[in-house]
Amino acid sequence: MLHLGTLPKQTIVPHFQAMFHIPISAIKYLCAKYTYFFCT
Repeated sequence: MLHLGTLPKQTIVPHFQAMFHIPISAIKYLCAKYTYFFCT
């Protein structure tokens, strides 16, 4: 097993970006959907 300290940042950063991109996109989508729903 590799420890996080031994991995280059080029490997760590895209992994975390990919991990957080989906929930953030889902939250933005839901916010836009509910904003549209309640404002119309």
